Amino acid sequence: EVSRIAWEDSQRILTLNSKTSGAKVDLVINVGPTTKSYFDNYEEAYRKAITFWSNFDQPTIYWALIYNYEDKSWAKEQIEKASFLKRPDPTLVDAPCHGSVCSGANSGIEPDTSVGLGLNGIHQPDSWDPYRYGALQIHEYTHAVQAAPWIGDDDPNAGHQRAAPCWPGEGTPHFAGLTVGTDSYEDYLRIRGQQVWGDLFGQYPRVPSFDDFSPMKIVEYYDTSMPCAYPPEGNYQLGYSLGFLTVEALSAIGGSDSSMNLYKLMKNNTFPKAFELTYGS
Repeated sequence: EVSRIAWEDSQRILTLNSKTSGAKVDLVINVGPTTKSYFDNYEEAYRKAITFWSNFDQPTIYWALIYNYEDKSWAKEQIEKASFLKRPDPTLVDAPCHGSVCSGANSGIEPDTSVGLGLNGIHQPDSWDPYRYGALQIHEYTHAVQAAPWIGDDDPNAGHQRAAPCWPGEGTPHFAGLTVGTDSYEDYLRIRGQQVWGDLFGQYPRVPSFDDFSPMKIVEYYDTSMPCAYPPEGNYQLGYSLGFLTVEALSAIGGSDSSMNLYKLMKNNTFPKAFELTYGS
């Protein structure tokens, strides 16, 4: 019942916060001039994420840039002329792209600001993937919330990356995306299965060298997740599968927003202390 308890608690928090949330985040969404997105509900997905995380620090502005490969130069111009960015870096636009395809996503808090920036690559052949219809957007927004406790520092992203192990780095956003971004438990199980099975056992596993799922090897993965290397390397990509499943289990124990409490507490505590304060162990 772990997966059901966790999904239902995410839905409970979303419903409760929808009635009580006072979160104030200015949401700005810009789509490239030649970009035809296959998803029409970006604003609804981001609003769900803002509502779900409304009990935690959040960016004051969240700016989503949505573009295909042909619109990369447009996206770079948008960043260069953005008055609310202190240190605009147009090279960030390249992060969701490989070759002549932009199909990835990237998100965080910009240096010396409280502005969240989400970069979303659009590639029409991806339109088959149900994960990209809400869950992905919630996942990316959650990265900005992870960094939000360090707003005021030179680089808020570096703050959370230094403090936390690798496994919740992607595990927490993936869990939020999948549980908040699905409208039924059946949909959650379907996309959860697709994501985890594909990452671990599909034709192109994210980390082919990790193929022993014994307790000893999983504990070893936890141990080697701290500190987390940036830029990501090694087993970092297991955060989308083993990290996600770990956060799901912890959410069934401590509540579906409990893993974000780790980031809140790690601003002034070590990870072990934050974990003990959150989960009592």
